[in-house]
Amino acid sequence: MTKQTNTQFERQVDIDLRIRTGTFPSVSELAAAWEVDERTIKRDVEFMRDRLQAPIEYDRKRRGYYYTELTWGMPAVSIREGELVALLLARQALEQYVDLPLGTLLNHFYEQVLGFVGRHVGVDSAKILASFSFFSPPALPVNAGIWDQLSQCMMKNHTVELRYQSVSAEVARDYRMDPLHIANIEGEWYLFARSHYKGDVMQLAISRIEEMVDTGDTF
Repeated sequence: MTKQTNTQFERQVDIDLRIRTGTFPSVSELAAAWEVDERTIKRDVEFMRDRLQAPIEYDRKRRGYYYTELTWGMPAVSIREGELVALLLARQALEQYVDLPLGTLLNHFYEQVLGFVGRHVGVDSAKILASFSFFSPPALPVNAGIWDQLSQCMMKNHTVELRYQSVSAEVARDYRMDPLHIANIEGEWYLFARSHYKGDVMQLAISRIEEMVDTGDTF
């Protein structure tokens, strides 16, 4: 067999394909195909099993590997070095939103993607993160529950009822509104919504929304 580009990711894709065909590939067979030692193949299999949760087992009678669950599949990732650098910088820029549900979801996504892709592309992620920094004005904290509920209502086109404490008013006011857009302006999160009282579009600081209810009514 012609020697192939010897990267861990490509070997793992090949291991996956061979196991999926039901031929019970052995360590020696895989090592010979890729012209590497058997310890390298064993490390590849361990990585797939431990990090990618591949349901790989070894059949002693057939002397080869097989899947206990055929529905499992290799993560489909194709990314260039420049794209990975951009991904790392985007993560750095979004660190200011870590306290929002958005930040939690993004962190989970980045940990999965960067943890898997980084080792295959050969980029020093620690050096990139140390070489760039982002600073934004201090922002008022946003209630995570209100953020989550508000963003869902906006995506579903649901009218909301909320209590809002503006800077100029002495007491909070109640509004019935259609949430149209959420924007981050100079570090602060704002809601643009159409008021049912006057019909005009208002700009509200999400940090000043004290309570909110999803009415279930669509607009």
